[in-house]
Amino acid sequence: MAGTLINLTDAGRAALVGPGGTGTVSRDVVAVGIASAPFVHNNGLTALPNEVKRVATIAGENIAPDTIHVTIRDDSADQYVVYGLGLYLDNGVLLGTYCQATPIVEKSPVAIFLQAVDAQFKTIDAALLQFGDTTFTNPPATDTRQGVVELATNAETQTGTDAARAVTPAGLASRTATESRTGIAEIATQAETDAGTDDARIVTPKKLAARTASETRTGIAELATQAETDAGTDDARIITPKKLATRIAALVGNAPPTLDTLGELATAIGNDPDFVGTVSAALALKAPLASPAFSGSPTAPTAPAADSTTKLATTAFVQQEISGGLATAAPTMDGVAAVGTASKSAREDHRHPTDSTRAPLASPALTGTPTAPTAQTGASTTQLATTAFVQAAANGMLSKSVAGGASVTLTAAEAGYATLKLTGALTANIDVIVPATQSRWTIWNATTGAYTLRVKTAAGSGVYVTQGTTWQLLCDGTNVVDANSDFKDIPLTGVPTAPTAATGTNTTQLATTAFVQQEIAADLATAAPLMDGSAAAGTSSQLAREDHRHPTDTTRAPLASPALTGTPTAPTAATGTNTTQLATTAFVQQEIAADLATAAPLMDGSAAVGTSTRLAREDHRHPTDTTRAPLASPALTGTPTAPTAATGTNTTQLATTAFVQQEIAADLATAAPLMDGSAAVGTSTRLAREDHRHPTDTTRAPLASPALTGTPTSPTPAQFDNDTSVATTAFVKRQGVEFSDFTRISAATNLTAAHAGRLIVASGSTAFTITLPAASSFPAGSTLQFVSIATANVTVSRAGSDLIGVNNTSITSFGLGNGDSMTLVSDGVGWQAVAGTKQMAYAAAFGKSVASNGYQILPSGLVVQWGGTSAVPAGQNAAVFLPIVMPTAILQVVVSAQASANGTTPVAAGWQAVDASQFTLRNLSTLTFQFSWIAIGF
Repeated sequence: MAGTLINLTDAGRAALVGPGGTGTVSRDVVAVGIASAPFVHNNGLTALPNEVKRVATIAGENIAPDTIHVTIRDDSADQYVVYGLGLYLDNGVLLGTYCQATPIVEKSPVAIFLQAVDAQFKTIDAALLQFGDTTFTNPPATDTRQGVVELATNAETQTGTDAARAVTPAGLASRTATESRTGIAEIATQAETDAGTDDARIVTPKKLAARTASETRTGIAELATQAETDAGTDDARIITPKKLATRIAALVGNAPPTLDTLGELATAIGNDPDFVGTVSAALALKAPLASPAFSGSPTAPTAPAADSTTKLATTAFVQQEISGGLATAAPTMDGVAAVGTASKSAREDHRHPTDSTRAPLASPALTGTPTAPTAQTGASTTQLATTAFVQAAANGMLSKSVAGGASVTLTAAEAGYATLKLTGALTANIDVIVPATQSRWTIWNATTGAYTLRVKTAAGSGVYVTQGTTWQLLCDGTNVVDANSDFKDIPLTGVPTAPTAATGTNTTQLATTAFVQQEIAADLATAAPLMDGSAAAGTSSQLAREDHRHPTDTTRAPLASPALTGTPTAPTAATGTNTTQLATTAFVQQEIAADLATAAPLMDGSAAVGTSTRLAREDHRHPTDTTRAPLASPALTGTPTAPTAATGTNTTQLATTAFVQQEIAADLATAAPLMDGSAAVGTSTRLAREDHRHPTDTTRAPLASPALTGTPTSPTPAQFDNDTSVATTAFVKRQGVEFSDFTRISAATNLTAAHAGRLIVASGSTAFTITLPAASSFPAGSTLQFVSIATANVTVSRAGSDLIGVNNTSITSFGLGNGDSMTLVSDGVGWQAVAGTKQMAYAAAFGKSVASNGYQILPSGLVVQWGGTSAVPAGQNAAVFLPIVMPTAILQVVVSAQASANGTTPVAAGWQAVDASQFTLRNLSTLTFQFSWIAIGF
């Protein structure tokens, strides 16, 4: 089985490398750190993230070239959850870590934490790791090493093929022996040995020796002696062939005289020439031993009561056995089926009691929560209806596509649902045919396409369901009808309500008061009514308004002072008639003829009734009265005058100049106009003067450069808004001109866009991780600033695949130690570190390479570099190239030997700078040495 894969840190790997990079060194693992929360491994880790404690009570052993077995024990009263582990070396370096997203184990205060781990390393020799003076007590056990072993199950013990698990006494006891497998076997008793029917127990020699043979059983039998054979009285011993032959020979030798000769023998057997046939005929009258077919009334000895052997059972035995074995107790009815163990027989007329645990077939009164199989939807039989069947029938809904132009026949199961939603695009008028059974449905026509859909039985006329509507339909077993049409003359009370139809709806839908009002408003006449004299009902759908008025019917004469046109006629009155009767032209002509004037009319300006009885002729003409102005559009001359109306008069009376002047003088404004900011038409009858001026409205700010006072407010624009909207203090604070908020975090937290512009302060004594929000949720330029006052390491990690740009490299997370800081700015797709102690570590002024040959650049411009050489023979030179070129020159080099084969041999070396990239090292000693060096430059 593969071990737990340990991820090495850069520091841990470096700790196993010998000086000068020439090999490896052994290290002691002295402690195991325990992480109480998940974390992501980083090769640059120097401390275990989320470390809750370190345990030094450990043991371990190298069990493979790449694997060590580590045992961890913590019997303290601490409580924590274990998500990961870290191995610490004797020099304090974190060698490697392991972590998983789910808990490994949870320790309570009263429990002992004991964990065994097979730690596997991919790239180092695990044999280099030691565990100090500890004693390894529980590595994986082998046949040559004491350790931990898994116990075999009973099934694995029975199989007997697993060579890696240990068998317990209980497991060993469960392994039974068979013909093909060794194992545990029970010893048979003497009775079981004698019975010879048990195939699962074994027989000991002693019990086998005690098993005696009989006519019905094999076994041990004692051999009879010759005397016992000759005596022929012992029925418990067996005769050997030799003793039987001796007995037969003796029998022949002692035969009676009558059998000495063949004649005597023939006499003895009756002198029958066909003795064999006679004997065969006699034997044919006998029953065979195997399956005899007796006839007549065969008899046999009656066996004792309760006998249970192969003896024949006579009728007497059967009768006595039946009478003694008949039941004496009433049968039970407990609902539990069983073969039974009683030796008594049930009587012919026995009766079981009523099973009170079962319901009768007729009218059962079930209790509890009876269940039954749910019938198919639409079933209409005597099958029990379950709640599931009822719910489907009463409240269930089936959505069925009837797309196309062909009629669709529903199955009984489909028609069994209470609501049928018919969907699909229709290409022709279709029928949906339902079973001809009594039923009720809610039909929802959710189809599309300008075609009709009718629900009907095969032989019925059915109902057309309007597209986009829901109808209640009934089937009486022969036809489908509209269930909604049965509600007639309902005496509604209260304030009934209904959905308001759209304006213009012209169906059987109920009209609400809102519909009526909106319909009347939409249908009111917009044109003046006519009066053309032709009576007609009209075709317009518009309504006449309450205050409508027809124009004067110009085709009819008014009753008062009619102005008739055309050729009106009337009865002609007799000449001389002087009443209110209409005068026709005939009356007038005859009256005129009799009354025509014979003198010219006058125009002298003196009005008089006249005394003449003559009529003025039709073509008479008065002379023009040049002393009067015409009524229509008179062109008055001179200085016409008229009476001056009173001030305030508002009629058709002529207005004189005096009236106009006094009216204007009375109506001119006498008060300054107001500017109170409340718009109004006004109610004053005064006129505003031509040169009036409103005062400045001091309650309003000017549009240009207003000087607002008090606490002016404005709607706060959306976060990240970038237009001419007024920026409130809330908007400015959220944008990061100053920190939008102060947020203290002491546990694992996922940041969101709401944290934009905040100062994030990490605190606490336990390591945890802060996850950045997705950079895409932050507009370019938005900031987050982190400061850590925590005593444990805090990790800031990216969200998803976002990258954190630090100078010319990218990272996925960074750690914050106590006092560390970092400022991040979103560019819309990732983050850029712009300030803080963590960002400075990546700056060119703080460049570094922590390796066997490495360097450190300081802000002052000073550069420190170090490294080692290979072996340099005595008196020889070695060219040493710096990891990076000094900006200007090498100032100083310090050289020391890495090791000495002879501790008393003096070591000396010199150096000489070649240029800013290298120097020459000379071994001034008498032996070959490897040297370590430190170079300082600027």
